[in-house]
Amino acid sequence: MSTITPTAVAPDGGAEFIFSPEQEELRATLRRYLEQHFSRDELRRVIDLPARYDPAAWTAVTAELGLPGIAVPESLGGGGGGAIELAVIAEELGRALYCSPWFGSCVLAATAMAVSGDAAAEGSRAADLTGALAAGETTATVVSDELIDPESRSQVVASADSGDGSSFAIDGTARFVVNGATAEHLIVLADDEQGGSAYLVDDRSGVGAVPLTTLDLTRPMAELRFGSAIGYRLGEPGTATAIRDQVAVTAGLVCVAESLGGMQFCVDQAAAYVKTRFQFGRPIGSFQAVKHKIANMLVHLEICRTAVQHAAWACASGGQDAALAVHLAEAQVGDSYLAVTAENIQTHGGIGFTYDHDAHLYYRRAKSAQLMFGSPSYHRDRVADLVGI
Repeated sequence: MSTITPTAVAPDGGAEFIFSPEQEELRATLRRYLEQHFSRDELRRVIDLPARYDPAAWTAVTAELGLPGIAVPESLGGGGGGAIELAVIAEELGRALYCSPWFGSCVLAATAMAVSGDAAAEGSRAADLTGALAAGETTATVVSDELIDPESRSQVVASADSGDGSSFAIDGTARFVVNGATAEHLIVLADDEQGGSAYLVDDRSGVGAVPLTTLDLTRPMAELRFGSAIGYRLGEPGTATAIRDQVAVTAGLVCVAESLGGMQFCVDQAAAYVKTRFQFGRPIGSFQAVKHKIANMLVHLEICRTAVQHAAWACASGGQDAALAVHLAEAQVGDSYLAVTAENIQTHGGIGFTYDHDAHLYYRRAKSAQLMFGSPSYHRDRVADLVGI
C-alpha cells in the first residue's frame, strides 16, 4: 500500500503532502461502514457490555473490511499498510468512538511482536500469533505500566521456570492494561536478570484480571495479577526498553490520530447544533460569543491536524525524527482535544451536560487520551531532550 508522498514544493521550500487515492478510499470506506453499523445507539449498547465491545461485530468488521490486518506488513500476514494507513484508520475509529480490541491487538501487540523480531521467524509462536491477529482470529495486548505511564516502574518480574530456559514464570501486578480482561494473549514487558525482556503469555492460567472503572467508557482497562504464569521470551534478552520505546511511538501516533477524529466530530456536532438552536428568534450561531467558540475549536482542530499528519509521515518515512514528531503531536493534541470537547459541551448548554448526550463521552476520551502514554508536560520535556535544550 502507498504512503503520503511529496507532490509539490511549498513557497517556503518545504514539501506539501497529500493522501493517496488508496488512502482516501480507505478512509471513505471505513467511515461509511461505521455510519451504517456503529450508530449512537450501538455505541451506548456496547459500552454496557462486560467486554465493552461486541465480539460478533468485531468478527463482522474483520470479514468485511479486513480491518485488523490492514496495517500489518505483508511478510507477517497482513495487508502491507504502514503508519499512514494506521493513522487513517485511527482517525475514523476515534471519530466514531468505535469500541473494539483493535488498539490492544493491532497496535500495541502487533507492534511489539514486529519489533521483537520473532514474528519474522516462520513457525514461531510470535509469527503464528501475528498472523492470527491480522486475520482477526484472536486478540492480544501489551502489559507494561511504563508504557501507559512513562514515569512509573514495572511491578512484573520474570524468572526461569524450566531447566532449559525455554519458559519463564511471570509474577507481579500491572495496572491500566488496555483490553486486559478480554485479550486472549499477553505480551508482558517484565523485569528480569537481563534488565527487562518481552514475554508471550498465551495461556491465562495464573493470570487474574480485575476490570477497572475508568473515566473513558469506550476503552476498557484492567489490572492484571500474575502468579507464576508461564511466559515465553520474545526477541533477544534485555530488549524490553527498546520494544517499549517503539511501541510507545506507534501507540502515540494512533492515540493522536484517534483524538483528531474525535475533535472533528465535536467541531461538526457543535457547528450543526448552533444552526438549529434558536434564542430571541435567531440561531445561536449568529451570536458573536458563540462564533468565537466555534472558531477556537476549529483553530485547535487544524493545528492538531498538521501535527498529526506530520507525525504520520515521519513514522512512515522511518527516520530518526519519528519520535520527535510524535512527542510534538502528543504535547499539542492532549490539551487541544480536551479544550475542544469542553467547548462542545458548553456550546450545547444544559443538554451537553447530560448522560444521554454524546458530548461527555468525547470529553471522557479526551481526558483519558491526554494522560495515556504520558502527560503533555512529559511530552514537552521529551521534545526538549530530543532537540538538546
